[in-house]
Amino acid sequence: MKLVRHGQTGAERPGIIDPQGQIRDLSGVSDDFGPKFFADGGIERLKSVNVQGLPIVAKDTRLGPCVAQPGNFIAIGLNYIQH
Repeated sequence: MKLVRHGQTGAERPGIIDPQGQIRDLSGVSDDFGPKFFADGGIERLKSVNVQGLPIVAKDTRLGPCVAQPGNFIAIGLNYIQH
């Protein structure tokens, strides 16, 4: 399952990439991908959605940040020892 957010800056909507690589709009069936979505089992709910029945998003649509209102972002670089 590949989730994306698409649309104008500040007005992004949730989307999903289907098996053919097309972006489908999830805004009619899901909340935006923010903390509440993940805390309330949003991923599990999406597993039952018929992705092929969702509207296709235009190819030139802007892709936004993958998560709305992220909390902490922690990462470890592969070259950490070199620093």
